[in-house]
Amino acid sequence: LLRLAPAAQTMLNGGRLEVHDAVSAQLARTLLDATVAHPRPLGGPSHRDVTVVVPVRDNPTGLVRLVSALRGLKVVIVDDGSTIP
Repeated sequence: LLRLAPAAQTMLNGGRLEVHDAVSAQLARTLLDATVAHPRPLGGPSHRDVTVVVPVRDNPTGLVRLVSALRGLKVVIVDDGSTIP
């Protein structure tokens, strides 16, 4: 059982804790050490920041399946010397 002091409770915002000073860093360390919190970096890359590069050679059926599975992502297809480009 872990009980947070009122001061620690005020640092939590919707179940999230932003570390911005020594006090919040200590609270974060305590929660991590007790394995009741898991780090989640803020503002990391999203799927909109990713471009998938697909090398392909003589596999049009597989390419169609793959591209349809990657719907919504930016895709660059590189023909790696197909018999029929």
